Amino acid sequence: MTKSARSVQDEIRRLHLPQYDEIYAKTRNRVGRLLDRYKRLPGRQRNPRRESLEIVDTAYNVIKDKLEAYRKLYEYVKRDHLAREYVVTVYGDKALKVLAQTGYMSNRLTNLWRALRKQVYYYKDTKKVIRFALSNVARLVSYVKRRRELLEKALELKKELSKAPLIAGAPVVVIAGPPNAGKSTLARVLAEINTKVGEYPFTTKEPVSGVSSSLIPFLKVHVIDTPGLLAREKRNIIELKALAMLKMPGSIVIYLLDPDPGSRVSIEGQISLLREVLRLNPNTIVAVNKVDAWRDRAEELKREVGRADVDIEPVLISAITGEGVEELVSRLKMLLKSMLELTLDAAKRNRRPAESESRGTESGNA
Repeated sequence: MTKSARSVQDEIRRLHLPQYDEIYAKTRNRVGRLLDRYKRLPGRQRNPRRESLEIVDTAYNVIKDKLEAYRKLYEYVKRDHLAREYVVTVYGDKALKVLAQTGYMSNRLTNLWRALRKQVYYYKDTKKVIRFALSNVARLVSYVKRRRELLEKALELKKELSKAPLIAGAPVVVIAGPPNAGKSTLARVLAEINTKVGEYPFTTKEPVSGVSSSLIPFLKVHVIDTPGLLAREKRNIIELKALAMLKMPGSIVIYLLDPDPGSRVSIEGQISLLREVLRLNPNTIVAVNKVDAWRDRAEELKREVGRADVDIEPVLISAITGEGVEELVSRLKMLLKSMLELTLDAAKRNRRPAESESRGTESGNA
């Protein structure tokens, strides 16, 4: 595995993003200790200009050190496809702009510090130069204070990225569908997953990941339960998180249809959702759930999918009783194995040019 979303996500989790109050307190404490030290020096050992430069430099180094975490966060998200795609899908391009602005704050702080340090260096009145230096420290701190809202937004994005199930380098199965379609129940059948099951829609408000060791021998398959989707153009944050999971590279989607007449999404809406899911991820298996309670409607829904110009035959299942789940798992295993074989073939093809180049270099050296 390269520095994939999983390892990048671990790095993001370890980051501490200090907010303005913490940066202010740390700067004030360090500068205050310097002033106390200067006051204890005998007069003949005092050098106001050198002390003034040290005050400005110390404040700058404290603030820059605290802002370094924001630069790292932006670099992680900018380089990693999964993290970047998740941010853009859920929060939009504005969120990337927030991360970029906070990421570049340390560079702009450096430019400000250089200008302020130069002012202190050439300040003529040595009796007032320390006071002047302290006013420039206040300007450095003010630079951060004016951007405290950006720091707060970056912290919220960091928290979201830390808990999102961004998985790379391992097989992923995403369970999607309308609210209350039985996604969480099926997720528990397929994997060891700590997801909440309820009788009401939108029980699942965040994507939840679990692991199955039985789908593919000797290989862990990640199963992600997602919040319900409604058939509408304008999506809330909960739905956008579900859509972000569907876009995960190399993932397989199990899309559940709900035949319950009380479903919040009509049959037409569910088929419209299916088309959207297929656009986002063509590696999709379709199942009509709740066949134990609504068999006739489930069969009718299956026929509707056949009439809807969707080249996928749904499997009828009951996640509660287990009916049809064996066939669903069989389809899932076939697709998983097929995708794994493609991945291995691609890896072999990528290795061959590198090996040929290596042999050519060796023969040339000989």
